[in-house]
Amino acid sequence: MSSDETTKPGDISKDTKEVEYTPLQPKLSKTVANWDTWLWDMEMHLGSAGFWDYIKDATTVLTLHAEYQPLASANFRANSNAARCFFIVNVNPKEAQQYNLLAETTPYELRVHLKQIYAKPGPTL
Repeated sequence: MSSDETTKPGDISKDTKEVEYTPLQPKLSKTVANWDTWLWDMEMHLGSAGFWDYIKDATTVLTLHAEYQPLASANFRANSNAARCFFIVNVNPKEAQQYNLLAETTPYELRVHLKQIYAKPGPTL
């Protein structure tokens, strides 16, 4: 940069490039048939953030009584919704609408529903 080209704090240079987000793998889809790898990837992402317990079964994280523990209950709902939405956003959008995934109220029920739709019985490679 020459001496006459000075940048001020907060100025964005013309050389700034936008970084495009690329997913680690394809979204869950019937056409891709990627249930096993998709589920494993979701478990790794959500597990590292502490959300997998909301998905793996219906009893690991207990639902708290909203009247007696309002803050804990609000935190539970926020975490549960975050896990549920993370699952949905990683499903093919057309299929998510077709199977009405937003109707599932808990992340565990959503995983069970997705398994019924996408998992194939029998051994996997």
